[in-house]
Amino acid sequence: MELFIRPNTNEINQVEIENETEGIIYKVPEPLRSMNSEAYTPTAISIGPLHSGRKDLKANSLKPIYLRHFLDLAQLSVNTIVETVQTLEQRARYCYTEFIEMSRDEFVELLVFDACFVVMHLTSWQYPNLDTPNAVNLWQSWNEISHDLMLLENQLPFFLLQSLYDLFAPSQPLLEHKSFIQIVQYYFSEHKNPKLFFIDIKLLSVDDVKHFVDLVTMPNTRMYSHEKSGQRLLWPLNATELHECGVIFRSGDGIEFNDQGGCLQLPPIKIYDDFEKRVRNLIAYEQCHIGNELRNRVSNFAVFMQCLVQSDQDVKLLIEGGIIENYLGGINEITQLFNNLGKHIFIGINYYNSDCKKMKDYCMRRHHRWMTSLRRNYFSTPWLCASSIAAILLLALTLIQTILAVFTRFKERS
Repeated sequence: MELFIRPNTNEINQVEIENETEGIIYKVPEPLRSMNSEAYTPTAISIGPLHSGRKDLKANSLKPIYLRHFLDLAQLSVNTIVETVQTLEQRARYCYTEFIEMSRDEFVELLVFDACFVVMHLTSWQYPNLDTPNAVNLWQSWNEISHDLMLLENQLPFFLLQSLYDLFAPSQPLLEHKSFIQIVQYYFSEHKNPKLFFIDIKLLSVDDVKHFVDLVTMPNTRMYSHEKSGQRLLWPLNATELHECGVIFRSGDGIEFNDQGGCLQLPPIKIYDDFEKRVRNLIAYEQCHIGNELRNRVSNFAVFMQCLVQSDQDVKLLIEGGIIENYLGGINEITQLFNNLGKHIFIGINYYNSDCKKMKDYCMRRHHRWMTSLRRNYFSTPWLCASSIAAILLLALTLIQTILAVFTRFKERS
């Protein structure tokens, strides 16, 4: 499907757009990309200009089908869509930090195809009766497409998608009371790791949303603890060392250490095939865009977990504690994942500094290590427990017998 793009006669002040629009869609920095380039690269569909030259992405062939379906359902002409996108073209162009080597007409055409696909795909996911009859092939690629739509380099500005949804929704009674951000939340709802990543639309203003990656966050369960400038950042010992000091692991909301019971609480982490992609792209966005260190939550989490997981034994302990659920493969794969997750990351503020300090103080108390060793070596199983109690009783009886014998002999001499 080809678009005929007429010149837009509306005058646009380019200087004002440059001043109002900041770069929000980034090319991933090379140090982060070098750790796992596949985590940032689309495998099914390209969205936006940064990967538009890829001819190997099979789902790209569905874009014309979805554009035509969009127009048919909304009862709009293609010129209406084009004119809407033309008014947003320069603003959208300045959302990308990379220079876009496309003419105005080429860029408008790309935005029309890509934005209509995204709006129709997300809407029809919640309302299948709105889907195109030709979408049978899409279901074979849905898992890959959903991953690709959360890649930092594969984004469209949210205001562009919102504008096209506003053109489409009035024609559909099903969408009468449904906002686009609700559609997005439904599509990306994190069933796999609900306590780790989520989209909270109650806390969001549509005008503040940059793109899909910007929507996802981690729970802010506590205020940051790195209050003093220049204070040394503290991170945890690995799980094996903590375990030897008597620390136990339990799942819960957020990361928190209770020094009374020696319990380290961590959110449950389900490791699926897309886990690393999701986390790495959130980290890349934080590292590139968010100047406020108080929002580096995923980066903090990555470094914390990198310190906690240094070996396969660490992973086994977290699996036993109900923290990690492994749907990926071998334990060594998870070890390698967390070993590399926190590399080339700038932290600034450590959310967990006070918890790490409490863990350090807890582990420095020798009696915790002694008690742990005692429980592990002599009371870890019923048989060991019975043997240990029998040995203690035998020792006690022997001691009593010795005391009585000494007392009897002393009495005889007297």
